[in-house]
Amino acid sequence: MMILLAITLTCHRSAEAAFTWFLSITAVSGFISWSGIAFVQLRFRRAYVRQGRSIEELPFVAFGYPYTGIFAVVLTILIILGQGMHSFIA
Repeated sequence: MMILLAITLTCHRSAEAAFTWFLSITAVSGFISWSGIAFVQLRFRRAYVRQGRSIEELPFVAFGYPYTGIFAVVLTILIILGQGMHSFIA
């Protein structure tokens, strides 16, 4: 699949355009992963507290919870949208 995409991009455009596409795809997929990680961390801790447990019982206490998790989700979504802005405008 990736080879077919590379051949198609290289034939219709330049190798530089193909490289830019692959670079953008890998960057956006990484930010999607980090956004999911931050979101799941927020949901896990909220569910943990709603079950009547204390956050202090967890072996790892997240610094700045819940603000750092919310900040991470918002920032990664903004970066994802910013990465594809030229696709949305054109």
